Amino acid sequence: YDGKHSFNQLIDTEFSEYFHFVNICPEVEAGMTVPRPPIQVVEFDQIRQVVGREDQSINVTQPILMVAENRASHFIGLCGYIFKSRSPSCGLHDVPIFNDQGDIVGHGAGLFSQRFLEMRSIPHIDEQQLIDADQREKFFMDVKLFSQGTI
Repeated sequence: YDGKHSFNQLIDTEFSEYFHFVNICPEVEAGMTVPRPPIQVVEFDQIRQVVGREDQSINVTQPILMVAENRASHFIGLCGYIFKSRSPSCGLHDVPIFNDQGDIVGHGAGLFSQRFLEMRSIPHIDEQQLIDADQREKFFMDVKLFSQGTI
């Protein structure tokens, strides 16, 4: 969001030997610029939306959900997905969820990752989970089995 890269040495060195990557940014595909105003997940009346942190009139909920649906249905050959932790669109479980007063009321998934995984059952992990050797090995195996059609 801030124009800086999210380069991950582990992914670039260890994984690039075994995988072909397709890089996507749901926020850019949803029409946001780089850099962009920071966004966050806010729960309004039990409905989660992705809105601007400083300007809640910025609401990219529907565009992000549309990108997730489009990607889930068009990435047929995809065998695994590495999500970006804490991202309001791509986090898996550690995304801060705010109420409309700005208080954190919990943690959960980003809107893109949640919708994508509802539509597509695929091995997945985030870059923070990759640090753990056991989780990394399980992800490798799951992707291999998925690509062979055994899971």
